[in-house]
Amino acid sequence: MSDVMPPGRANDSVDEAIRRVLSAEREARLAVEECRRQAHRRLSQARAAARRILAQGDERIDGLHARCERTVARTIAALKAETKGLYQEPVLDDVQLARLADAVRALAAEITGA
Repeated sequence: MSDVMPPGRANDSVDEAIRRVLSAEREARLAVEECRRQAHRRLSQARAAARRILAQGDERIDGLHARCERTVARTIAALKAETKGLYQEPVLDDVQLARLADAVRALAAEITGA
């Protein structure tokens, strides 16, 4: 027997091999395209998640700023109320005036040695 194939059969084998190669290339292209679509979909999902996280962070920061502003406003109001009396002349009753006069006399005596 001869190892040589008849010409028709050899062409059929070559044609079949070429079809298999072309089919494999087509399947590979489709697989690569599907991978690209999946990658694009995942990237879009990741970007959307990042935007949500950023928005949540911004909301939290805005809330903190608002709380800080309220706290500062309350503190300023309390300080203004506390210092309001410092700008007015003190009003002393007779007992307080007498104690003040006694304190002034005692201080004067101490300073002068009298």
